Amino acid sequence: NASGSVYVSDNGNHRVQVFTPSGGYVTEWGEPGTGEGQFSYPGGIAVNASGYAYVADSNNNRIQVFGPSGTFVRQWGDAGSQAGNFSHPEGIAVNATGYVYVADQENNRVQVFDASGTYVGLWGEYGLGEGDLYRPQGIAVNTTGFVYMTDSHQFIHQFTPSGAFMQRWGSPGTGPGQFWNPVGIARNSSGY
Repeated sequence: NASGSVYVSDNGNHRVQVFTPSGGYVTEWGEPGTGEGQFSYPGGIAVNASGYAYVADSNNNRIQVFGPSGTFVRQWGDAGSQAGNFSHPEGIAVNATGYVYVADQENNRVQVFDASGTYVGLWGEYGLGEGDLYRPQGIAVNTTGFVYMTDSHQFIHQFTPSGAFMQRWGSPGTGPGQFWNPVGIARNSSGY
């Protein structure tokens, strides 16, 4: 977040933990379950400019939002393949204008929502062609709004903010520029 706090999605403990930039414990929230503020193997986490944390509650097939102090605010989503539904949402990112991008892993797509969870659009489908996805996991948005994703075909994909395919790179292997199950992806303050 803006103050430098580090948010950790503690998957196996079904919670979120928050730390100072130097690793000092600050707070935590969540417990196993399906209720508000409870998690079932949370995946990605993203914090917007106002300090609100968006958590991909993977096995509950929903997104949960928490205030800067960890107070539950809202949730959206349910299991399924229709627009607004999820099948194991994993990665999540928030852009500068507040749009929320979700890597909907088992549906092989990206879904986009506004900050309050209203469905905006989606892109992607299973395949090997340009713009196709297979079990996307990591997702990041740079300062210009471009969306970067990892998927299980060992690719890194780049899309415009509206989902138009731009490019992809990578291949299976252990050499430079090759991947084996890339999961996380991030950008720096320079936009890379």
